[in-house]
Amino acid sequence: ITGSRKEPVNDDTVTGKFDHNFSGGKAGFMSASYSWNDGDRSPCGLYCEVTENGAVGGNGTISKKHTFALNHTSVLTPTTINEFKFGYSFSESAGDIRLGTRDTKALAFHPNRTKVGQIVITPMAESVGYRVDGSTYTQKALQFKEGISFSKGNHSFRAGTEIKRFRYKQDACSRGCNGIVTFRNFAEFFGPDA
Repeated sequence: ITGSRKEPVNDDTVTGKFDHNFSGGKAGFMSASYSWNDGDRSPCGLYCEVTENGAVGGNGTISKKHTFALNHTSVLTPTTINEFKFGYSFSESAGDIRLGTRDTKALAFHPNRTKVGQIVITPMAESVGYRVDGSTYTQKALQFKEGISFSKGNHSFRAGTEIKRFRYKQDACSRGCNGIVTFRNFAEFFGPDA
């Protein structure tokens, strides 16, 4: 038992932007921006060491996001403009993160798990144990764009290329992957059979 409920919340954000005009028109102008965000929530209740469940337990969440953007525009001639864009983003969110430090591997229901499963006794409002492991979802995106536009008389033309690359990753334990054992009453819990 760890004591009274604690619920620290941290949220940090940093944003920066850079703009520059070059001396010549062909060199053009450039802008860049970067944003960084990192947050977490760590509720730890009275039974944080032995359960993830409800208001008395403890399961943390994490949220991270980084984005970077670069833009460069050149005026090659009075009728021709070249534009280059690059962007990158990374985001990660995680939930069901165990906050307790007690080692329950020896009590695990399954030999390939490192936590004791969830134990439910029907009259109790709260259960003990860990029904799931943490889940992490990651996304990476990369974008590149190069284009040129020019005009001739009453006509305007544009040509270029664009590349987008996305990567998604999910690392999650399905619901109940640590196992769930339910007892109808305390007599069954203290009895020889589950």
